[in-house]
Amino acid sequence: MKHIIKMGQPHELHLWFNSQPVVDGRRINCSYKSDLPSDVKNIIKQQLLAEQGGLCCYTGVRINNQKSHIEHFKPQRLCQNHEDVDYDNLLAAYPDDNTPCSFGAKAKDDWYNTQLLINPLREDCETHFRFDQYGDIKPANEQDEPAKETISRLRLDDDTLTDFRKQAIETALFHKGKLLSVAKLQNITQRYCERNSKQLFRPFCFVIIQAAQELLRKAERKRKRKQYGRQRGRK
Repeated sequence: MKHIIKMGQPHELHLWFNSQPVVDGRRINCSYKSDLPSDVKNIIKQQLLAEQGGLCCYTGVRINNQKSHIEHFKPQRLCQNHEDVDYDNLLAAYPDDNTPCSFGAKAKDDWYNTQLLINPLREDCETHFRFDQYGDIKPANEQDEPAKETISRLRLDDDTLTDFRKQAIETALFHKGKLLSVAKLQNITQRYCERNSKQLFRPFCFVIIQAAQELLRKAERKRKRKQYGRQRGRK
């Protein structure tokens, strides 16, 4: 899960909402499903994709207009007081509306718990999860119940998703089966989550940075063991 920084609601969404009639002090005809025009939905989706740098809000899978849907963090069924058209409740998620998927937004479905579901809009969302060089995920802290529940409910440990992460790690951190140099791994930890010229993030960039950090720690431990062995050999 990568931290998402919102740009603010699109002007077209603001205009549409404020143009709807008010009855007894309450604005009506503002349902996302029934009333929001398709052209406004398209504008919303394009901005969500731009905000997220082309990554699924929950998984880090590469998404585009065809391979994504507009996700309600708080499910539409539970929304009140126009929360279903509140821009801060809207995210872009993998896959499209009609494609089955065993993880992420489709697995989450209508589950919602403000105490246990980690929101990608939280600045600290990335710190709740740990990824290793094989793409496996676990809570960063064994006592972190929200991390445990989010992994379970969104099936972020799904075998297919884990394999996607593993493949991305191997592509980024290994060349022809050989681990990159320490210098290159260090560069990845510092720059891999930067946007490219199209303002896109690399798929699973937050995973790859953690995998690179783990490999650097292993390399440092190996270096120290060798150094210790040489020192003992001189005695």
